[in-house]
Amino acid sequence: DFLHRYAMTTLATQADPRFIPSLLDAPHRDGTEATRPNYTVKTLTRLRASLVAEAQPTELFTLLGADSWLEIGQWFHASRLLALTNWIVAARPGFAFVGAEAALPSEIKVERCSIDTAAADDSTDALSACDLLLHHPHSNPTRVWFLPHLREDISATELRATLDQGHADPDLLPAAVCEYIRKTDIYRLSSANRAAAQAWRH
Repeated sequence: DFLHRYAMTTLATQADPRFIPSLLDAPHRDGTEATRPNYTVKTLTRLRASLVAEAQPTELFTLLGADSWLEIGQWFHASRLLALTNWIVAARPGFAFVGAEAALPSEIKVERCSIDTAAADDSTDALSACDLLLHHPHSNPTRVWFLPHLREDISATELRATLDQGHADPDLLPAAVCEYIRKTDIYRLSSANRAAAQAWRH
């Protein structure tokens, strides 16, 4: 449920003032009370509009894993989405950056950046030292950074499976989040649901 995820995000980031959890991505309902799909392109459009209204800087950065990036061309309104924000793509176990450019929609022209990141001395230079520059037909270029050396071998599926068994690894989850999960019991399956899930997997 969204509110559980929001609560855990708030608990996980409460000690770091640089993070501000947002309700901007909360599910939206139409007139029939049915939940509508919440596409990333719409969330980022709303975020940009709210920043403009508050006279805040509007340069956005979206962080995602290599597994998601390799499917970015299939996302809803992918070309428009890629023009709304800069991208930081983190390595994921089992996924390589080979084919990273091929994942992009054909109307986006890609330029490989040649700036040496190691030679960048200040924050301005470091920010310009991207891996790819994306040129869009009707908007300003956006940038892509790849983080190939980030090796966090953590699988959300495996983590949920251990939580289902009643175990929360304190090395992987903040203590406040572990306590929230323990109190709400949100990841524990009933024996009937566990049997059904096991049957479905096979």
